[in-house]
Amino acid sequence: MSLVNSAERLSSNKILPVWKKIRASGKNYFLNQGLPTRHDEDWKYTSVSLLKEANFEFHALKSKSVKELSTLAKAWLDKNFEQVIFVDGVLNKELSTYQQSQAVEILELQEVMASREKSGFLAQFQAARQQTGIIRQDSFEALNSAYAFSGVIVRAKKNQAADKPLQILFLQTQASVAVYPKIFVIAETGSKLTLLETYAGILASINGAEKSFTNSVTEVIVEPNARLDYLRVQSEALSDVNIGTTRIYLKEFSHLQSLSYTTGAALSRHNLDIHCLGLQATAHVDGLYLVSGSQHTDHHTWIDHVVGQCQTTQTYKGILDQSSRAVFNGKVVIHKDAQKASSEQVNHNLLLSQEAEADSKPELQIYADDVKATHGSTVGQLNAEELFYMLSRAIPRDQAVEMLSLGFVNDLVEKVNHQKVREFLREHLRKAYFRTKTKEVKP
Repeated sequence: MSLVNSAERLSSNKILPVWKKIRASGKNYFLNQGLPTRHDEDWKYTSVSLLKEANFEFHALKSKSVKELSTLAKAWLDKNFEQVIFVDGVLNKELSTYQQSQAVEILELQEVMASREKSGFLAQFQAARQQTGIIRQDSFEALNSAYAFSGVIVRAKKNQAADKPLQILFLQTQASVAVYPKIFVIAETGSKLTLLETYAGILASINGAEKSFTNSVTEVIVEPNARLDYLRVQSEALSDVNIGTTRIYLKEFSHLQSLSYTTGAALSRHNLDIHCLGLQATAHVDGLYLVSGSQHTDHHTWIDHVVGQCQTTQTYKGILDQSSRAVFNGKVVIHKDAQKASSEQVNHNLLLSQEAEADSKPELQIYADDVKATHGSTVGQLNAEELFYMLSRAIPRDQAVEMLSLGFVNDLVEKVNHQKVREFLREHLRKAYFRTKTKEVKP
């Protein structure tokens, strides 16, 4: 396959045997399984056939100056955040602003791959995986394991609270580039961290045939009494493909506030797996997507209650215009010994055109008898009475539609705890809305 062939030039001579084993295992899995098709249950509503014949480079053909990048990426650079910035898959230390601190330690993935001492953290993730019993297997995650060379390891230190949100920003500036980010996060006992994992395309090719490909994997451990606010922001160029997997392990009394925010890419998919491994862990999992043209976005969540007395909620909302399509599949599994678990799940979709389509599939697998689990899903259009009321108050129709549409998802932005992050998201959401109203999107 071209995805594999284009990656064969990646050198692995300077990495430890454990990482070589991870790469070999991922490559073998991908070669055996291949790209998923719509015959696979998890990919029933989403086709990735456009990747079969695509050819990608591992690095941009030519680099841009820091001054040029700063101008192009201005909308995504925020002085209120500590920032780790990758450009076309390569860490740009001149643009990055992060500082090692008493609260947060950041290591580059390539550096860790070559250090036996720094790779010791892998044992923690291996142990967490064994506690779950079941890990969702995926060809794209295997492909990432085979060819990941950019990424970071983030450690929020014990009983420390980070002063600023940390943004790990991946900028795509050129077409036909494939990147495979891999991120590991450990929120140690009693720590507090706000983390933004951001994917942005700053040279959008609206009608171009060329595309870039981002295939990311993020694994997170939230240790006892730690709090993590995690946001995955996807706003890539409207010709690109973005496939991502996030897997989070929650220990006892840990707390997760999560938001998956999607406005970019011609084709995007985010798998979010959350494993409740410790008593009284809580997770509030939200998703916000705004798509138009022929954009296709897919969110698959898996909330896994391994032990009892854990509370999880899911609220996913989407705005769809023109001929766009959104898929939501939310699976909740409550194991036999997970008594007194509580899980709520809702998915609401607002269609702004007759051609838009939303597919929603909630799933509950309950093997315990003392639990609380609910789910719901709606697909509808703007409330005619609310629209009429605003028009009767001399508000122009376009403005009224904007206010009602953005108001539909604004509650998810308001749930974000950090004020500067809320302001950041609101600004980009408004820009994304106006973009969808003025440009046709084609893969």
